[in-house]
Order: sequence, then structure tokens, then C-alpha cells
Amino acid sequence: MSFNRVYNPYPGAYVLKSYSEVEPVSAVQRTLEVTPLVARGVIEDYSFPGTAEAGADQSWSAKVHNIGDTGILALGIVNTTGNPGPINVTWQGTVHNLPPGTYLRIRTPAEVPNCSRIDTQGTIEFTVVGGYTLKLWGMHPVDSDWYYDDEKIVPVTVAESGWPVTRRIHAFDNYKLKAESWELAKKKTYPGPVNVDTNVLQGGKLEYTVKYTQGSPLAENADIYFNGTKIITERLNKGQTKTGSFDLTGRIEESNTTAIKIESAPGFWSEIIFDVWITLGFSEEPEKEPGVNWWEEWWENRTLTDKALMAGVGLGTVYIVAVRPRMPAMPTIVTVPYPVLRPKEGE
Repeated sequence: MSFNRVYNPYPGAYVLKSYSEVEPVSAVQRTLEVTPLVARGVIEDYSFPGTAEAGADQSWSAKVHNIGDTGILALGIVNTTGNPGPINVTWQGTVHNLPPGTYLRIRTPAEVPNCSRIDTQGTIEFTVVGGYTLKLWGMHPVDSDWYYDDEKIVPVTVAESGWPVTRRIHAFDNYKLKAESWELAKKKTYPGPVNVDTNVLQGGKLEYTVKYTQGSPLAENADIYFNGTKIITERLNKGQTKTGSFDLTGRIEESNTTAIKIESAPGFWSEIIFDVWITLGFSEEPEKEPGVNWWEEWWENRTLTDKALMAGVGLGTVYIVAVRPRMPAMPTIVTVPYPVLRPKEGE
């Protein structure tokens, strides 16, 4: 589940919601000097695809750091004028269509102090083959005007899929795997994809992004397994992100498993984020849709206490669990016209 968080270094650090606002603007201005008593957004970290297939979801993430004073902080995702077609940006479960010349603004729900950050992620789909230039903005408002303080350029090359029919499965959606100091390794299994129509299957691939977010100062290993075989090992330094892909052609069966694992040095703990996509390529529409073994996934995600209670050894009890997903409040997000950038008057 994609989510957004805003955090700051002071008491009450984590606020698990944010939203964008619906104010049409005629221009977004580039901040050319430090303006006192306002937030200033810097793109501290981001991950966007450099290559993509048309019509296929890809993951993105971004972190905006407030290096200014207390104020509203925002992230802008820009589909620049001249790009070959619209993009679909998914954030907190809602898809937003951005034609060329528009941008999506995601902002904090209230003013935040210095050193606060927006740390968020989602997916992006490119609808047309060709070369795209995306922009990321760290932003703040002054009265009714919006300024961008920082800008990152993201070139993306979009090509046709290599198979007539494809299915994309998000095996691990920015999943945080943590090994505590008393654990030398930690592993998580995704029970899928299953129900794969191998009669029309031509091939497949696994794409991944792994990021070592926090923990030991030592380098740690991030491993990915497919059907019990280790296919990827990435050695990560703290703060490092790596991406890659692996050809699964000849390895895919009707029922499959995908797993992630981290190893931590003795006496240290580590946390690594895994984002893993599996693409299945078919010669024609499959008779059955590939998916996941929901019972195995549900059981895998239960706590040891849940499992013990549900086992009911000798107790003859029926244990019913009502699962309530932990979802943030859904935002209202709109796109606004992509502006002609101009400096403030007198500059």
C-alpha cells in the first residue's frame, strides 16, 4: 500500500497524512533568493524509472526536505510541455492523469517546522512511446503564489513491450524488511504469481529497487529469490539505492513464489526497502488471470499471537479476526495548468 508521511525532528514527529490542494495558479515562480519566514523545499532523495514500457506501472518515490522556516511544504511532479503524451501518476490509491504541460502538487496539511520532510511514493505509467522529460519540484507558497525552490530533471525513455500481452504484478510495494540486532537475517515470501497460464506464456522478467535506509554503518546484503533460487544479491552501503532487472524466461511455472531477504552483521540491525515488480509475457490473452495465493499471503502476514490463537490447540475455540486496513485519509488531488516560470518582480 502506498502511503505518505510527513515528519519533523520535534515531539509528535510522525503525521500519517498529507494532501494536495485545489488552487488554480497562473504562474509558479522560481525562488531566486532566501525569503525569510517561509518553508523552502529541497529534493533530498528521489527514485524514478529511467526506462519504461508503455502502459506498464513503474514505482517512484521522493523526499522533500524543508531547509527554511515554518511553512507549507510541497512536492511537484511535472509532465513538461513537449512530452509525447500523458502520464498517469498514482498516489495513495488514486490515479491522476497529467497531460503534457501540467503538474501534480502534493502538499503538507499544515505548516511544518524547519527540518520537516515529505517522504512519499506511488506508481507512474507512461501512455505513449518516446522520450519524456519529467521535473520534480520542492515547493512552498507565499500568500496565493507558489514558488519552486529546487528542481530535478528526470529523463525517461519509453518503449513498446517485448510481448503481445503482458501482466504486471507488484510483488513487494516498497516493503520495509528489518533485521533486528539479534537476527542475522530476515526473509519475507510473496506467494505468487500463481495461476499462470503456461500454455501461452512466452517469458517474463523481474524488476527491482532496493534501498538501505537505516541501521548498521556496515554494508549489508539484499537478496531476491524466485521459486527458492537466489537470483539477485545487491551489496548496499547505508543510504545507497540500487535498481536492476532479471530475465525469468524458462523459470516461471504455473505456481511460483518470490522472496526477499536481508542479512545483518552480528550485533547490528538494518532496514532495507524492496520494490519488486514481475512482468509476465504472453502470446495471447491468458485463459486465467495470474495472481497470488491469498490464503498463504494472509497467513504469512499474521502475527505469532494470531497464529497461536487460531490454531486453538485443545481449546476448541473459533477465533475470528476482523482485519481493518491501516489507510491514510484519502486526499483530494487535482492537476493545475503547467505555468510559464518567471522570477519575482524586481529580480
